[in-house]
Amino acid sequence: MGEVIDRLSIKSILKSLEIQVLEEFPDRLKLSVPPYRADVQREVDVIEEILRIYGYNNVGMSGRMNASLSIVPSPMRIKLKNAFLIC
Repeated sequence: MGEVIDRLSIKSILKSLEIQVLEEFPDRLKLSVPPYRADVQREVDVIEEILRIYGYNNVGMSGRMNASLSIVPSPMRIKLKNAFLIC
């Protein structure tokens, strides 16, 4: 993305978005996204949300992000998805 955002800032932004950090690894975070955030399904969606709050104008255009994110669906989303499959 061209900018390295420090982990503390990323975690603060995620908290403000009600996205829970489940586990931390040196190069990534494992997250749980609330069921009502149907617009956040993929890693790129989380990155977009972080950038939206961080500010697109604050991001340079060189370099790359050194962290990756792993999203774990919440149990409620899985239950709802399974319920719809049964119907």
